[in-house]
Amino acid sequence: AEEALRESEEKFKAIFGRAAIGIAITDDRGFIHDCNPAYQELLGYSNEELRKKCFIEFTHPDDVDRNVELQRQLDRGLIGKYQLEKRYIRKDGHVVWTRITASAIRNPDGSLKHNLAIAEDITERKRAEEALKRSEADLDRAQEIAHVGSWRWDKVRGKGEWTDECYRILGYEPGE
Repeated sequence: AEEALRESEEKFKAIFGRAAIGIAITDDRGFIHDCNPAYQELLGYSNEELRKKCFIEFTHPDDVDRNVELQRQLDRGLIGKYQLEKRYIRKDGHVVWTRITASAIRNPDGSLKHNLAIAEDITERKRAEEALKRSEADLDRAQEIAHVGSWRWDKVRGKGEWTDECYRILGYEPGE
């Protein structure tokens, strides 16, 4: 039994330490109990520095309220887990977008023991989404200025899509 326990601990440590995605274990007040190297790299802090911090301290101010509310629901057992896209502020001041998946680790009596947070860096995806939004807005504006529109037909769904300018050219309101 002792050998099996030792092997299990070694396996956990290996997975925790080598995971390519950030993992943090927090106490019931949100303070970091432990975190893996990927989480440290994501935030730019050492494990020792993070162990003195509550997750709110490096969460972007605009994302704190939503994160705290979800965490309260999790702690109270109202939800089993949650996912949230939020921003962290790294030690160097740069903002990094993450997708957090959080779940509660409970004692046998159901009380909260720890929280587990898995943090995936989605900064590049967010940048790509913003670039796409800007490009779409630019195209819409260019079509409006040039008074040209475009459309496409989705053969699979059997449905067509028009740009807003196509509607205007044909005398319809967008969506009509």
